[in-house]
Amino acid sequence: MLEAVDLACERGGRSLFRGLSFALRGGELLRVAGPNGSGKTSLLRILCGLLSPTTAEEYTALITRDEAKWDALLKKIGLVIN
Repeated sequence: MLEAVDLACERGGRSLFRGLSFALRGGELLRVAGPNGSGKTSLLRILCGLLSPTTAEEYTALITRDEAKWDALLKKIGLVIN
């Protein structure tokens, strides 16, 4: 399960989103859409464990940051913008 409760993100002193909550079970999808600068990439970074949220009552990252494996993991991550 991928879950976030009351997730918030601030970058450069600017609030990108706050109060974001969702729960996904296996096979479910979440569509992330919004204008430039609204926090889509920051949300994905938080969920992948690459960025910490400003606040969160609870959230589950897809990847737990393990320093011993971090460098190898970063070499395997890519982002495709369409």
